[in-house]
Amino acid sequence: MMMIHSIEDMIPYIVKYKDKIKYLFCNMKEYALIKEQVKSIPYKIITNEDKPIVVITPTENLSFPVQKKSKIISSTGAGDTFIGGFLSQYIDGKSINESVSCGIRNSQMSLERYGALVNFDKTINKFDLINYKYLPNNIIVIGNSCSGKTTFINYLKKYYDIYMDIDDLEPLVETFMLDDKSLVLSKEQFARLKNNLTFMKNIYEEYFESYGDINHYTIKALDGNGHDIVRPILWDMILEKAVSVLHSENNIIQFSRGRDELYEKEFGENVYKRSIESMIDYVPNKENTIIVNLVSPLDIRKKRNYIRYENGGHFVSEDTMDKVYDKDYFSYTETEYNTGYIVVKNKKYPVITIYNDKTLNTIELDEFLYYNLDRVINYYNEFNMEVKNEFKTSPKRYLAKQNK
Repeated sequence: MMMIHSIEDMIPYIVKYKDKIKYLFCNMKEYALIKEQVKSIPYKIITNEDKPIVVITPTENLSFPVQKKSKIISSTGAGDTFIGGFLSQYIDGKSINESVSCGIRNSQMSLERYGALVNFDKTINKFDLINYKYLPNNIIVIGNSCSGKTTFINYLKKYYDIYMDIDDLEPLVETFMLDDKSLVLSKEQFARLKNNLTFMKNIYEEYFESYGDINHYTIKALDGNGHDIVRPILWDMILEKAVSVLHSENNIIQFSRGRDELYEKEFGENVYKRSIESMIDYVPNKENTIIVNLVSPLDIRKKRNYIRYENGGHFVSEDTMDKVYDKDYFSYTETEYNTGYIVVKNKKYPVITIYNDKTLNTIELDEFLYYNLDRVINYYNEFNMEVKNEFKTSPKRYLAKQNK
């Protein structure tokens, strides 16, 4: 067991003794700082103020809701009281659910008073089990440029900051650099770039072997702004490299795919499915994955594109928005309205679509995100329960939904 009070001071000890630690207690802010150092610890119990308590196990993540208190006398000792309640059950051989439920009950009681709990024996023996939910190990967030992927992810992490953020931008930028440098450097100078690469060493090797007659993956755009991809297999490669290098025990993987004539000519139109197939085997616990599809009308996304640029973000050209990101190109089997699944390498993965089709003020946006985060977690649990029960979609029900 290990409980954290001063995260900076404890990191060296955690790293040194992590193979001897079975249970780690910390809060969400602390976990966000140390999650890469504690991957090998089997059980992490993470509190997050009035938000759900998360338990990370070797095979799954659990989320335990915490009832918000309208009257809080003192929060001093609430975390320690939670740990005490947990341990009182754990050392008695009780389940994770019983141990966490007792910890939550004790912690909530401590908020209503100063000092230690009274009638402690009665406290730990009278509590209701919490109806926990499962959290996915991997959340794949897809959608067109300015559909709201980053906004949704940032909100999700307010509640569950347990994930490694992965996108394919860094491998793409490395490829751009290799293409640009190979045009101006000698072979000897180009050789020095190898040690600066994190993702695309295979492209470096390919270029180095054929230096002077390189079959480039990208070229400078004619207008001088950015690059054009001329070998469409790169779309699959960059995501595979990003995931294979950066993956952790829990991951958020975000990427956009639109219409690309070269890609479609060589591989067909299902660019999203190919990209998911290219990387899915690199993520741990890949069976515990959900795909979140953000959809937004083109006119709304264009407005957000300008707002993002005015706030210091990057700008996607009007031409690219119109020709590449003009509509949602992701397809899946819809079994209910905005939910369903996609089959990747003979396995079904749940898919949920979020229509982000309005410009919302701060309060409206918070309500919208909370509602849809709840939808995502609930659907992940429902889908897994259906799979475990060998649920089979009724063709009649599916047709009825489609004909509405």
